[in-house]
Amino acid sequence: PMLLIMKPSILAKSFGLLEELSLRGDVSLGELTGALRFSKPTTHRVLGDLVTLGYVERTPSGYRSSEQLRRLLPDRRERLIAAAADPMQRLWEQTSETVNLGVLSGADVLYLRVLESPQPLRRVITPGERDPFWCTALGRCIVANLPAERREQLVAQTALPKHAKRRVSSRSKLRAILDE
Repeated sequence: PMLLIMKPSILAKSFGLLEELSLRGDVSLGELTGALRFSKPTTHRVLGDLVTLGYVERTPSGYRSSEQLRRLLPDRRERLIAAAADPMQRLWEQTSETVNLGVLSGADVLYLRVLESPQPLRRVITPGERDPFWCTALGRCIVANLPAERREQLVAQTALPKHAKRRVSSRSKLRAILDE
């Protein structure tokens, strides 16, 4: 998924929208705006251009990638979910813990598949939900394994809470966690 820099260019925003649509399918303007942290007018303008070019389709509930775009790109999401199905199932059977499959989408983890724990105390997550990368083990693991430059850009753009006992409250702590 797209590398978000401090002020993404229109090209970066276009690819970010295309990547988000390829991962999620039918998405509303508000969901896209929130997911990528673009302004609503910018998101609407870029989507309009992508619709005119034929890479995005307008739907009653929002937007989705068009057949023209799908012909250019393999369905990464479905291939990833299929490839992970057996290992996820084995891990779930061995641990009785929740097993998540997610990808980095902007600065968030987007959950693609979730096998819920039978344990009574758990956080329930459904596919399509997202969390900031820095507050989940999955997100931290993904970002820790990125090239150093990309990792640092994500850390630099991350807004962390100032007062949080059990959460990361500074970029230096986040860098230390990612290094570990």
